[in-house]
Amino acid sequence: MSLATARLAVADALTAAGIARVVSDPRDVNPPCVLVGLPNRLERAACGWAGELTVHVIGAGPGNNDTVTGLLDTVEAVGAVIAARTANAAPYQPDPGAPATLPAYALTVTVTT
Repeated sequence: MSLATARLAVADALTAAGIARVVSDPRDVNPPCVLVGLPNRLERAACGWAGELTVHVIGAGPGNNDTVTGLLDTVEAVGAVIAARTANAAPYQPDPGAPATLPAYALTVTVTT
């Protein structure tokens, strides 16, 4: 399995688990959604490669109680599927030129080839 295939397998697993609006292309972000991002750290493993993949749980602005409740519920559901140990608050900026960020959490999962 390639790293690209492993990344898409994470998106497929989240979709199969019933997580709403899972996307793997940043151009498709339309909150609330879950974005399976790029591996942010790659290293050689015994028989291939291993990478730390970031999964963003993104809420719609402005981050009121309804948004926070939805984010936290989704973090729990995503974390159970990908066996994440931590989730860090990490506001998501959909466009580098955009003035605003969206409330979000970043979870990390290891993928291997």
